Amino acid sequence: MLLLLLAMGCSLQDEEPLKIADESSDDVTAKIAHLRQINQDEPIYLSGVQNYYTYAVKTKEVLQDGDVPCLAMLDFLEGQNIMLSLTEYPGTEFERTSNFIGKMTPSGQITFTFPMAFIVDVIQAHSGCEVYGGRGVNEGNLIYQGSFDGERLLASAPFYSKCEEWTLIPPARPIEGPVHWEWTIDLTVD
Repeated sequence: MLLLLLAMGCSLQDEEPLKIADESSDDVTAKIAHLRQINQDEPIYLSGVQNYYTYAVKTKEVLQDGDVPCLAMLDFLEGQNIMLSLTEYPGTEFERTSNFIGKMTPSGQITFTFPMAFIVDVIQAHSGCEVYGGRGVNEGNLIYQGSFDGERLLASAPFYSKCEEWTLIPPARPIEGPVHWEWTIDLTVD
């Protein structure tokens, strides 16, 4: 088991952030520079989904795969700093808004952290799984990486956990081996 975890730990470092590959880097850089210029005082409005995907690695069982509808505002702050205000389930009793702070390079590569520094603790408490690594986890928080091409924002936070019993979505059941999680934000400009 230890060898499996070590092998997975090495492969976790090789995961690449999500990229939108429809345009050249120069085209995206020019488009984002233009958006920064025209949206200095106004946010960019986006809509789409946050997807929560989780599966048991050994058995390939999908434990959850759900899209949550979202509305968002992307604000360009000073320098390369950005704020993404993401509202899940807009207009419903389940509506919740989170403000992600991060950075965007001139070519549209983005990195931002989940707004609650203790989100890994929350995941562990709700799922019965101990989060132990992946590109999307750092110091107990989720780190999203991806890109924005001026029309679409795509970012994910992949991570792994060890579960003896899956308790997040009933029925509770035993799980053998690691669990892969991928939280993905997929938005387009309105």
